[in-house]
Amino acid sequence: MRSVVSELHPSVLEHVGLAGAVRAAAHAAGERGGLSVDVHCEEGLRHPQEQLVFTAARELLTNVVKHAAARHVTVRLTGHAGGLRLEITDDGRGIKPASAERAPAAGHIGLASQRIRIESAGGTLTLTPATPCGTRALVDLPPPAL
Repeated sequence: MRSVVSELHPSVLEHVGLAGAVRAAAHAAGERGGLSVDVHCEEGLRHPQEQLVFTAARELLTNVVKHAAARHVTVRLTGHAGGLRLEITDDGRGIKPASAERAPAAGHIGLASQRIRIESAGGTLTLTPATPCGTRALVDLPPPAL
């Protein structure tokens, strides 16, 4: 219970940084879903929207555990030109674009909510098929405005 609460609480970012928080979320998802997990996070990344990236990582990983029927997930967190990029790729059944669009009408608002928050911050959230199977989720956030 304590580890779940600490994973959800924003102070985890203050204690272990964005890379550590994303790494912990990925390993927790792996344990919950019985997945093998590869995590590659650049250390020391700072961005005003790191809480947004962390919550997106948690939501995307939760979707892998709940819906993908995956055996493996790869998580990459990198910086690019002052911005942030989060990539989560699984080897599961994949998501059809129409399914993602219909999800809010069926009461599944997590992904749609994340997309709205990310786009409001000037970023993008894209879901594409992974090769040879599964889903690739990519969150790109621009550098902070000066």
